[in-house]
Amino acid sequence: MSQMYLTRLLIETTAPLAINSSGRETGFDSQLARDANQLPYIPATSLAGVWRHLVHSCVGADASKHWFGCVEDNGESSRLFVQDGLLLDSQGHIVQGLVEAERIAADPLLQRLQQTRPHHRERVRINDRGVASDMGKFDQIILPTGIRFCIDIRWMSDDISESDRQEWQQLLSYFAHPAFALGSSTRNGLGRFKIIADEQNILTLTNNPSAGAALRKFVKRESLPTKVSSIANDHRPFARLEITALDSWRCGQGSRPLGDKTDQHTDSFTYSEPTVRWHKGKAHWNDHPQAILCGSGIKGILAHRLAYHYRRRKGAYAEIMAEASHQEWDSRPQELGQLLGSSREKNCAGSSEKEVAGQLFVDDAVIVCDKTLIRTHNSIDRFTGGVRQGALFSEELLWQPKIALTLRLASNAKISQTLADALADTLEDLKLGLLPLGAGSGRGNSLVEHQTGQIWDIDWAQLTILAQE
Repeated sequence: MSQMYLTRLLIETTAPLAINSSGRETGFDSQLARDANQLPYIPATSLAGVWRHLVHSCVGADASKHWFGCVEDNGESSRLFVQDGLLLDSQGHIVQGLVEAERIAADPLLQRLQQTRPHHRERVRINDRGVASDMGKFDQIILPTGIRFCIDIRWMSDDISESDRQEWQQLLSYFAHPAFALGSSTRNGLGRFKIIADEQNILTLTNNPSAGAALRKFVKRESLPTKVSSIANDHRPFARLEITALDSWRCGQGSRPLGDKTDQHTDSFTYSEPTVRWHKGKAHWNDHPQAILCGSGIKGILAHRLAYHYRRRKGAYAEIMAEASHQEWDSRPQELGQLLGSSREKNCAGSSEKEVAGQLFVDDAVIVCDKTLIRTHNSIDRFTGGVRQGALFSEELLWQPKIALTLRLASNAKISQTLADALADTLEDLKLGLLPLGAGSGRGNSLVEHQTGQIWDIDWAQLTILAQE
């Protein structure tokens, strides 16, 4: 091998990240992957695994075997050396090796990320009766949006030809592919990132006395790339849908107020998350919480309405299922697995449907709103006419926030014509204001509608209709 191609990427998370270990933190259901300093990192195996899968699905098995190796046909080693993604501190320096406890304690970013729970999301699966399913309540520890990592990749060749460079650039371009997401719950909005800067160099190994020093410098990661990355995301999402709440709106259960009208007696807030902002190479915690409508929440609402429209189009009305068991009522139609994926707990009893990943990716939606209000609720005692004990509470609501939804599809997504029609009906309900998107819809909150002048773009050409259902 006479030449080595060195690539360094600087990435920043654009959504929360949850790369888990096999353990569980005390009081939680998951545990982040951490290094010897108890700081989060991106394992090289996670990077290479997602990358290989994407190359295999988009380019083919031959390209995947050529670059990432294989164990079939007598085996072949990988050409790529992928290093762990290392964390950047608040000053923009790479954290590598054992770090003094004093440095971590003095850095506001590292100090927060070293905690057992930098942040977490509460998750719940809703059944057909609108309440939590049995064993459907869990939590997920995550890293907040805005965390930066440095990734090194290198490979060698006897002679790096122009075709090798073009093929390598094509492989790198998949880092900007919408399906390249890391960790868990990637179909529910987590794990997305963007490339801030990249650096690529070819190191000649023969007749080059300085090659050893250059390679040692690269391995030590003494510098960060400064060139703005040319690896761009030019993939069009399946749907970009902008909607506006018709009145007051809230989602989830937050812990911090979003407006200045709250007091110590306000009980409920909209779900929000902390974020990290970078300015001139320095990281700062965003003091003002950002309201978020989680991708899992959006997907759950769409899934329930999608099941309704699918059954309606199939003629599976409630009268037909009058004698059905609760488990059958709580199980969605098997055909929805074509789009949403399938798991054991979502299948009917005795179903032969295999567990498969879903083809629909739903991004988190950032809530844009500049006005809040406080609404007080109570329950009246029917005998005395007074307020019942413990039944007086207030909640902070957002007033007519704007929400932008982004839906993506896996490559070569295939569904039946009936399911495609049911999906079109579901999105039409959302557009016309017939599908509440948030909490408190039973008392008039969270009604949304597409407004004139907002984007409503759906690329139905990305869906392939199966010949037979």
